[in-house]
Amino acid sequence: MSIMDRGVTWLALKQKRHLAIPVVYERPAGEGRRRARRVSVLAVLGRAEMTGENSVAPVRVDAEGIDFLIAAADLVFGRDEVEPRADDRVYLKRGGRTLVYEVMPRVSGEPPWRWSDPQRTLRRISGKLVGG
Repeated sequence: MSIMDRGVTWLALKQKRHLAIPVVYERPAGEGRRRARRVSVLAVLGRAEMTGENSVAPVRVDAEGIDFLIAAADLVFGRDEVEPRADDRVYLKRGGRTLVYEVMPRVSGEPPWRWSDPQRTLRRISGKLVGG
């Protein structure tokens, strides 16, 4: 492991220990499942600007979103590591309210998440506020 790898690992550990807050990650029911699957994880919040263009009319839509930085090893249902996908939900408690974020790409045609570190241990998951 290089000094750079050790530095990235150290920083991720410090972020999780001192900046992370609890959230609930949910995969809605479907694909043969009657109930949604949920897991409580720690996430570091990042800011994301979500932009897109309407394909019907030349209207640009801007929505403020949040990126959730979650360790890949923490995002599991049972024993299965979960790859985030559009339409998953993240629940975040703020000031006595539960805010609901839908996992979605920041830009149309891109995946809703990307790796946040060279070691591929930390997922940056994009979400847009849809409730709460």
